[in-house]
Amino acid sequence: MKKIIDKIKNVLDEKDSLREEALKITRKTIRLCNECIKALHQDLSLAAEKLDKTRKLIVKLKDMLKDHPDLYYMVC
Repeated sequence: MKKIIDKIKNVLDEKDSLREEALKITRKTIRLCNECIKALHQDLSLAAEKLDKTRKLIVKLKDMLKDHPDLYYMVC
C-alpha cells in the first residue's frame, strides 16, 4: 500500500510542478502578446521580436505538456 501511495504522490507532484510551470509560461505569453499588439502601432521589428518570443514559448509549452493532455487542455 505504501508503494502505491508513494507512486501516486510522485505522479501528482510531477503534475503540480508541470502545471505551475505551464501557468508561468501562459502568463508570460499573454504579456508578450499584449506587448506585441502595442508594438504593432509603433515598431514592426519590435512586434516581430515579441511575436517570435511568444511562438517559442508556445512551442516549449506544447512540448512540455505533450504527455499530459489534461494539463495541456487546462492552459491552452
